[in-house]
Amino acid sequence: MPRYWGKNIRIDGYCVVEADQTETRWAKWEAEQWEVDVQNVFRKIEQSRIGRKLIGLINEISGRYIEVLPIRRQNKQQTRAKPFDWTYALKNGHETTGADGERWSSAPRPGTIDMPAHSNLMVIGNGLGSNVTLYYHPGAWNSSRQMRSVDEVCGFDTSRYGYGADDVLFHECVHAWRAMKGVFEVVATGDTWRASEEFFAVVLSNIYVSETRPGDPLRGDNLERFSTLKEAGRQEGDAAFAMQYSAYFTQMKREMFELIEPLLATKAGERIGIWNPFRAELEQQEMQSKANTVFL
Repeated sequence: MPRYWGKNIRIDGYCVVEADQTETRWAKWEAEQWEVDVQNVFRKIEQSRIGRKLIGLINEISGRYIEVLPIRRQNKQQTRAKPFDWTYALKNGHETTGADGERWSSAPRPGTIDMPAHSNLMVIGNGLGSNVTLYYHPGAWNSSRQMRSVDEVCGFDTSRYGYGADDVLFHECVHAWRAMKGVFEVVATGDTWRASEEFFAVVLSNIYVSETRPGDPLRGDNLERFSTLKEAGRQEGDAAFAMQYSAYFTQMKREMFELIEPLLATKAGERIGIWNPFRAELEQQEMQSKANTVFL
């Protein structure tokens, strides 16, 4: 039986998605254990203020949902939030090239309602928002002894393991929420962030980590091998980081203000995260405004 985390998050362990995208029926006990484990990760995320806000926003959307499906724990590279229909997930007017195996409803095959299964097809988003499939296994993102040999074969640095089951799920939920809202985009950054969507999700998951695990290293790019902000050549201070990527922060505040607004709180007891570029940017602006007032 599928489980739910709010009305728009469905957790279904009936079949596990294999590396070749085929599905294998799980034994009932395996499905139930995976579903319980995923629920426990959502429970952990909701213990944070930013996590509780994100999950609440996902469950507030009308007519769209996330379906969380299992992958094998050794196939962590399959972790992904995939819109049911990219045309609906993409922001209105956003143009991109369709990829193989994805659904793009803006270009049906002539005479049918089916989608072409080839790439190099230019499509335009309509911004209406899409349902999302989220492929995930909590065990793929724990630095347990049993997984270290698998991690090392895959090239992961287990001596400085920086990925947790909760911040990975939080990261994918950011992607899913943006697709449900119809503001997703496909824009390459030309560096190790790889895409603007990944930058958005990494920044927000870093704030989540800084709230829930103060002092833990923060992620500095979107590569499989974990790199800290310093190792990736980014500004480590949140104010300096916000200045380094000011255009992206302006976009995030415009497209995700419902989630960003609580992050701007500056009063004691209301502040979210030790590292929070949104708050740091606001505080710098307020300090500058006060300084200008003094000199008038």
